[in-house]
Amino acid sequence: MSRDYLSDSAVERSASTQRRWLGVCAGLALVLLALSAIATAASNLAAPATTSVSTPTPGIPRRDYDPPAPPDLLLPAEVQRIQVAVPGGYPRIVKLWGGYEADASGGIDFYAQYDVLITSGAFTAEQLRYLRGKNPDMIVLYTGLGTYDLDDGPLGSQWVGASEGSREFECFYRGTNDQVLKVDFWNHGMFNLGDEWCADEIVAHLSSAYSPGIYDGVFFDRVNQAIAPHILHGIDLDHDGTQDDLDVVNELCWRGTERLLDKVREALGDSLIIVANDAPLPYTTRLHGREYESFVRDILDEGADWPWFRTNYEQWTQASRRPPLTMVMANPPYWMELKYGHGPWTKMEEAVVSQAASYYRRMRFGLTTALMEDGLYSFEFGTTWHGNAWWYDEFDGAGLGKGYLGMPLGDAYYATGPLTTTNIVQNPGFEEPGLVTWTLQTLGDAQAAVEAVPVTATYAATDTTIAACILITSSDQIDDVRLDQANIALESDRAYTLSFWGRASDQLCNVRATLHANDLNGTLYGLSKVLELGTTWQQYWVPFTSTATISNAVLSLAVGQRSGTVWFDEVTLQEGALPTVFRRDFERGIALCNATDHPATVPLNGTYYRLDGTQAPRVQIIIDDSAESTDVFTKTG
Repeated sequence: MSRDYLSDSAVERSASTQRRWLGVCAGLALVLLALSAIATAASNLAAPATTSVSTPTPGIPRRDYDPPAPPDLLLPAEVQRIQVAVPGGYPRIVKLWGGYEADASGGIDFYAQYDVLITSGAFTAEQLRYLRGKNPDMIVLYTGLGTYDLDDGPLGSQWVGASEGSREFECFYRGTNDQVLKVDFWNHGMFNLGDEWCADEIVAHLSSAYSPGIYDGVFFDRVNQAIAPHILHGIDLDHDGTQDDLDVVNELCWRGTERLLDKVREALGDSLIIVANDAPLPYTTRLHGREYESFVRDILDEGADWPWFRTNYEQWTQASRRPPLTMVMANPPYWMELKYGHGPWTKMEEAVVSQAASYYRRMRFGLTTALMEDGLYSFEFGTTWHGNAWWYDEFDGAGLGKGYLGMPLGDAYYATGPLTTTNIVQNPGFEEPGLVTWTLQTLGDAQAAVEAVPVTATYAATDTTIAACILITSSDQIDDVRLDQANIALESDRAYTLSFWGRASDQLCNVRATLHANDLNGTLYGLSKVLELGTTWQQYWVPFTSTATISNAVLSLAVGQRSGTVWFDEVTLQEGALPTVFRRDFERGIALCNATDHPATVPLNGTYYRLDGTQAPRVQIIIDDSAESTDVFTKTG
């Protein structure tokens, strides 16, 4: 469902109570500043509503996808540092490619505003040194050739047409007739990372192109755990004319990718920063973060799951190497990318580019989503056009300076919680001896044991000291090892929320939470949700609606997918469901993110104001749609 029709809502001010309540519209996200952080008069901050749509400065990029800066660009002799409100503060903004748009940015100084700059060689070493002088904290990553190349690329040109029997012939995934398999839409081959010789050649090429004194690390595009069948179809590794087993192909791809990342770090130094697009959780120990390319757009336009994203994003920022550099990207609506296809900068009128840049509500939703954890953010056209030189008031507080929100004061939390209804679960923290009220169920040949173990970390709201620890020796199916509690009472058609803290010994463990009939786990009562467990403690929330009135339902936490160790604590099942409105408090303001289709009212518990900028229309209505012809457009009223 599109969430672009209303842009803002009002803050009610009450002089008598000092409480502030905010009506948060569906899909709306806001950054609010504490009164003490702003020097501008309050009358200016509460300006009348406007319906104008202003294009983000510095303007509209009209040049190639990744144009280089002029090599003879005259750089000022005196370097003046950019304005910083709070060193290391938030938001943190990333520029992924996009090169140098002089007509849009007004000069190279524009690029010093970014916390992370990812380039494929658009800037010379002298230009990058100049940018670092203006922003000493900037991190610069080089786009490395890692998992794929074009047919005319430096390695692709050598390997695509290689003769059968040569080492180079094995370096692209090929099909049953020995043709190089191509990725849909992008039409490029993928490297066969399971071949160690080919992977070593990739590392050697990267080492020759990378300059340690200029760059801080490497960015890789398209790093996956599985290559088939969702990326390539019909892989034939042994060239016998038949498609190979998917599990074998994917295992070789996964282990080969791990080896490639290890070899890159070995070649370029252990302090090397590595960030990868699309990377799943098993790579957290090897990477400083991943990029979520267009995932916010997928949530808004394609119905992707925001709660899944939030927990996955939290795991990346907690479990990756330090410093954590996970990146969240948001975009204008998907129809724009579909309509203009490849090379949209050559097809779009400037007014349409301006419209794309002016989806403020989507920009704010993506920004506050990123602010719920410690990642970086970008708002750009999409996968076919990265790095647009679009700058927004929320990026620097409309002139307050970089990091104007300051540092976070804690984790994100439900803005309207917690629930106050009774916890239906008995012994939720496993504090009673012998795991009273809980039983471990194993099916088939699965082998597992459970015990109550001491924990030292204070990760929950209460000072928990005991957790349930499940040691799985062998198991194949997720439901073959379950931690159960029976005699759960439910009322039909009532909203409930299951919550628990959990973690696992590795990043390949899932938990399936269900409420089912006694001795019949196929009969469900409204709850059946599979969640990824991370290697650090996380709290999970699962809202659902009960489908039956029953007094002896069984709550199951099933984890029998593989061997390993899983911990649970503070399991709660309460009547009621909180609106998915999350809040995070910072030193100089707050961020609110409503990830639902419904408006909600939340207490602010303080005096806050919106930014005093030019890009905050109270109402924003885009009179346009995805149709190619205006013949289907009608106006009423």
